Amino acid sequence: MSGIAKPSLFNLITTWLIIALLFVLSSLSSATGENFDPTKIFYQGNEFYQQGDFEAALAEYQKLLSANYASGHLYFNIGNCFFKLGQKGQAILYYEKAKLLMPHDPDLKMNLSYLRPVSDEKLKVPWTYRLIEQLSGLASLESLTIISSLLFILLMVFFILLKSRSLLSQDISPAKPTQSLVTTLIVGSCLLLISLSLTIITWGARQTKQAIIIKPRGLVRFEPSTQATVYFSSPEGSKLQITSKKDRWWLVKRPDGKSGWIDKTNLSEI
Repeated sequence: MSGIAKPSLFNLITTWLIIALLFVLSSLSSATGENFDPTKIFYQGNEFYQQGDFEAALAEYQKLLSANYASGHLYFNIGNCFFKLGQKGQAILYYEKAKLLMPHDPDLKMNLSYLRPVSDEKLKVPWTYRLIEQLSGLASLESLTIISSLLFILLMVFFILLKSRSLLSQDISPAKPTQSLVTTLIVGSCLLLISLSLTIITWGARQTKQAIIIKPRGLVRFEPSTQATVYFSSPEGSKLQITSKKDRWWLVKRPDGKSGWIDKTNLSEI
């Protein structure tokens, strides 16, 4: 792999949908008298990026973030700008933000795989950590919530219809549920249980605060002091879990379980 992935057809289609959404939001902003056109800014950022002016493109995209506009593809574009500017840590940070919203995007997966520090892959990580990471990345929390809600509604409707059929048939003869109806009810219940389990796991992963090292190397110490002994160091782009905060120091934990204190200026929260 020689570098950043080229946009796929799926990405291009999704980008146009994002542009359409920004156009709607722009119309709403105009209606309230605000002099802000997110569609124009997004187009301008794309144009600067195509011209190779990555700093200008980044400035345009960040205007949208400052105005509380955010999407997986906006984060992805920002990550691409940082990648082109040689800021690996910041690129991974925004790719991770994008991953929360579009975990299946192939270009995003490719770029993260390309940039992720080799040392992170060599860590002896517990199988439970990798399992939770895999499960929580199957779909976005928003998608899982919608799927679980729809499955629950469909299951309730099916159950009500089944119960109504049973009550209506009592006047004629006792009706026993057919094998197909029972099978459908069992399968539906299992799908709902799986969906709810994935939703809970993904929600739990979202509640875990994580950060990316944005400096060339982050020194993690035994105590929250510059005079404390260095326990280990993490290269730029490494992902650490935040377990506590104390003034300018954050207590972080590596995927292999090692934890220590690091100056918060060395990393940025996802």
